[in-house]
Amino acid sequence: MGLYNELDTYVIARVAELNATLSGTVDDLVKIDADLDPDMLPENQKHNRYMLKIDKYEDRQTEAPSFDIDLTIELKFLLPNNDTSKYLAVIDNYIHVLVMKIYRTNKYSVSGFSFECTKVGASDLNNFGVGEFQSEYSPKINLTGLMVIT
Repeated sequence: MGLYNELDTYVIARVAELNATLSGTVDDLVKIDADLDPDMLPENQKHNRYMLKIDKYEDRQTEAPSFDIDLTIELKFLLPNNDTSKYLAVIDNYIHVLVMKIYRTNKYSVSGFSFECTKVGASDLNNFGVGEFQSEYSPKINLTGLMVIT
């Protein structure tokens, strides 16, 4: 498997842990494939979604192949009726929990690869797109880490 697939597997596992904590109180967070344009999705499939992007990978030029990696998990939520006050619930239910799950499970190993997340945080927490009847909220979770190929 490739670098992206291994990192994607790590994020999918953390999102599965997040979804298990939601226990039906709010909608699960669902992955959008990286090769899909999220704006082309039907309206009912655009929200409570995330996409993983590799922003940077830099070879450390060491004996064992290793890379410094920056990742972004781009999230998208719908806030109906332009009720932007609900974004606090999104932060509490999704963003904070997912950041903490990544922070607490910062090491991931599988045959041939290991990944250690050294930094995680949220950004664009005030990123709103306000329409006539709804608001889209698009925060991000940023990760920095080290990938080693063994």
